[in-house]
Amino acid sequence: MATAVFVDRDTRSLVVKAGKDKQPLVLEWNKDTDFRKDGQADTAAQLNPGISVSIHYRKPFFGKPLLTKVLWKSETPH
Repeated sequence: MATAVFVDRDTRSLVVKAGKDKQPLVLEWNKDTDFRKDGQADTAAQLNPGISVSIHYRKPFFGKPLLTKVLWKSETPH
C-alpha cells in the first residue's frame, strides 16, 4: 500500500509515497487507467491526497511510469 500525496487532474499525474523512508513516486495515467473504489469502477475525480492506495503501473522505456490500475477503499469514520 502507498499513500496518495498529490493528485493533479490537469496533467494526469499522481504522486505516491510507499513508506516513510521511501522517495515519492510520480506516475501518470491515461484513458486506459482503471480506477476502482471499493472494488467498483470510479474516476480520478474521487482520488484525493491522503488516501491509502494500491497501485499497478508499468515503466515505459521513455517517460514517467504509467498507472494501469489504482485501487482504494472508502474512508471509514473513526
